[in-house]
Amino acid sequence: MQPSAEIPEVDDNVIDVDFGFLDWIKDYIPDMPWIDGGLIIKTPDPNDHSSAVFLGDGDDCAEVMKLRVRGQAESIGNYRWRNKQTGEILYCKDNNREQDLDWERCVRNSLDCFFRPYIGGRWTPPKQDGDTYYPNNWSANKDRVCVKNCFPPRVPVYETKSGGKHRYSTVGSGDPAFYILRDPLYQGEKELTTGLYYYTNSSGDGFMTTNPGSPDSPGPGERSTMNAAGMQFSSLLGHVFVTGSDMISWMGDDEQANALYRYYNGNDHMYTIDPEFEQEFPQTYKKLNAYRIPRGEIQANLLVTTDTEKGSAGYDNALGYYLANESGPQVGYVVVPSAQSGSDINRVTITQSQLNSYKGGSMGFFLIPDGGGQNSLSRGQQINFSSQSDGFRGNGISTAEGNYCLFSDHRWNPNDKDQTKWHGRNRQMWEDLMNGDDDYDDLKFWHKVQWQSNGYHLEGIQCYVYEDNVPPPVYRSLTPSGCESRIVETSFKDVTISRTGCGGDTPATISVDFLNDHECKRCTGGYSARLNDTQTVSVKGSGNYRIVSMGGITGGTLASCMKFRFRFKKNGSTIYTGTWTAERWPAIGLDIHTSDVNLSTGDTFTFEFLELITGPQTG
Repeated sequence: MQPSAEIPEVDDNVIDVDFGFLDWIKDYIPDMPWIDGGLIIKTPDPNDHSSAVFLGDGDDCAEVMKLRVRGQAESIGNYRWRNKQTGEILYCKDNNREQDLDWERCVRNSLDCFFRPYIGGRWTPPKQDGDTYYPNNWSANKDRVCVKNCFPPRVPVYETKSGGKHRYSTVGSGDPAFYILRDPLYQGEKELTTGLYYYTNSSGDGFMTTNPGSPDSPGPGERSTMNAAGMQFSSLLGHVFVTGSDMISWMGDDEQANALYRYYNGNDHMYTIDPEFEQEFPQTYKKLNAYRIPRGEIQANLLVTTDTEKGSAGYDNALGYYLANESGPQVGYVVVPSAQSGSDINRVTITQSQLNSYKGGSMGFFLIPDGGGQNSLSRGQQINFSSQSDGFRGNGISTAEGNYCLFSDHRWNPNDKDQTKWHGRNRQMWEDLMNGDDDYDDLKFWHKVQWQSNGYHLEGIQCYVYEDNVPPPVYRSLTPSGCESRIVETSFKDVTISRTGCGGDTPATISVDFLNDHECKRCTGGYSARLNDTQTVSVKGSGNYRIVSMGGITGGTLASCMKFRFRFKKNGSTIYTGTWTAERWPAIGLDIHTSDVNLSTGDTFTFEFLELITGPQTG
């Protein structure tokens, strides 16, 4: 038998022939079949009967076009292109397609800008919650779509304490200590979150970390100290964020990124989103003049210090602090029985046992209008509160404002009115009339609320988590159809209002803000501009409608204190009259009026601006 012939191995069906000695000829004949002295011959693929022998490495025109649109390819001559990012040399001789690169870049950038909120963009607004996304046309394939608060699911983390040791679990009862994501988040192939791992040891100490080390996470992590403490893996609780900025696109309108602080004392670890830093303020609620009472077990007392100035009120007001739960203020304690002439520095202590009775609630300040003149009050006197209409009163306490007490948290006041303005962290200015001049100079005082020692040592911030569960998603029903016809003949236009005689005598400046009075006061002058202050539209489509915000309030750096009044009419009859401040104006898409308005074809709907009540000097 004749031995079989030896066939040389060929890598990837490619033969590379070196023609470097002829490289000089390309200066005279540029369109040669080799590149940089080499001739590439691709042999047929035995598994592909349609393949054939050809010179060169094939073309890379598709890849070149993609890179050119992105501005990531540069021509280096002889139909060759260099990838600016990787340095890879690509070959494309395709001249059959003229590219309008400016147009393609414009389309690409527009689509990127439009879809970024929904595929991982970090800028706001809108958030990654489906805002303004309405697939309602001939190509729609859903009967409803989430248009608000379309966030991934969260899981609660509960805190328990037994034998002096804190433990944590996603199963429990009562109010959770905080919330985390159930599943990881990705942007492309990059994970935006990290796991929150939970361990315990034989002594009962519960330990959470985002960096346990191998084998649960890359690298050494905290494995050596965990092993020394006898920590054993219990569970992966969920997923969290390493930095607060990573959460921006994944929070509701009124949410904030909460740092999860890690404390240690002996052989007990404790975690909280409400740190008890010695000599530091408690956390405040967003947009509320009130302090958060931690949800978990409270270990420290609060020291409250006040220094009351002489105000311009005709009332002899009294001042105190209150403790509230989700239903409102429940109990308060008098700090200054008579504030008409000011007072010396006062210090009171709120004990941890008092605070633990209101875990997850709030602490703030209250004012008794003419409380010193109409009651015999004493420092430290306890006052129990009960609801009265849309506010609260002190049981057995008389006041000059219909027996109402007024609170720093506007939610507990009649008409949700802000009765106090806080400048900086310490200075408070109060209005003691529910329908007064809004100059906020009736009671002024400096305050400081400080945690005392809790016996634990702060180790640092473990990660960033949520305070509450995901806001309820909002869905919009869809009927696949063509473009909707207009429901009104015309749209409401932007309103411009300017009024003189507003603000204080001396405008506030940032550098001496703590020395100045409130910058907004009741306007007394005439209107210098009233543009589109009354508008009427005709209804073309019958149905139930909602009055929602479709814009913001502008007016300079001091505009947040402006207060104004307006109304809406249906066929000449008033259906809503509202008084708002620019600071409390709802975000775009949120309700101005909480009830539906039923309109029929041919109805008229009228907006009337009534009054700019208070404002800064700029009007």
